[in-house]
Amino acid sequence: MLNLIGRHQVDNALTAFLAAARWLDLTPDFAKQPRLLEAISKTSWPGRLERVATKPDLWIDVGHTPKALDLVTSAFLDFTPREKTLVVFGVSASKDVANIAATVAARFDHVILTRANKAGADIASFSNAFAGRQITIEPDITRATRLARLRAEREGMTVLAVGGLFLAAEVQHAWSGGDPATLEFL
Repeated sequence: MLNLIGRHQVDNALTAFLAAARWLDLTPDFAKQPRLLEAISKTSWPGRLERVATKPDLWIDVGHTPKALDLVTSAFLDFTPREKTLVVFGVSASKDVANIAATVAARFDHVILTRANKAGADIASFSNAFAGRQITIEPDITRATRLARLRAEREGMTVLAVGGLFLAAEVQHAWSGGDPATLEFL
């Protein structure tokens, strides 16, 4: 059993299995490599479609490319209804801001737009992608996180924080009562 979520992770696990078998000069046959299969089944990848809190649920993903967000949001919607999902979204200024925002906007209707303290893009640079959606703009990530939590509790929603590493880490930190401005990134 694979502990990673999403069909794309099955491809990743298969690639890892085949690469390990080749590196170790082993037969790339699942039946003959139970230790490799066991190792892959125990693999976790923090920050990749990871549930980090419950009641209400908070999921984070550190994906920061249009392709990554396409895969992650598709996988997320395989187990959570779109209408019951509240997205906290922000993206780093150095990324493909317009296309990442368009990818997320195409999948979700309930969104809080915010900005990570570390390298966050100006919300005005991506808010147009969310035209026609039910959005809240809250530049302060701590307040955005608080709003998401309160709304999720009140409306029985699941929160998904996406847009990159800094956004995901800061939302998770704020969710647990920390000050995201105090996080130190390498």
